[in-house]
Amino acid sequence: MSNVVLNGASDGTILGTASGVFNTNAVSTGADASGFSSQMLRGISSLNLELGGNGGINAIVNDTNFVGAQSVSGNATAVASVDAIGLNGGDIHIAGNATIMANVGVDSKAEAATIA
Repeated sequence: MSNVVLNGASDGTILGTASGVFNTNAVSTGADASGFSSQMLRGISSLNLELGGNGGINAIVNDTNFVGAQSVSGNATAVASVDAIGLNGGDIHIAGNATIMANVGVDSKAEAATIA
């Protein structure tokens, strides 16, 4: 969810989720092998919220990212990059009780091997 504007006179609950799975593998038998990944995930980005009652905000991000590179006769390079944020910015006004939860789970791995 991005650039969200919500106004409510009573209670409200918001759930924003982002999930990703990215796998890439580069293999070369005669030259260099390079594998790269770059991911950006947001559960809720820029939330502008006005609630007259009680409120709940849940922002959840889960990601798995694997990059591999193997070369038989050259160099091998693997780079995995993840930018993950559960709740990112905004203007939040809740008149009653509020529960805010942001959770990010990332499993990211890069492996490179040169076999000579």
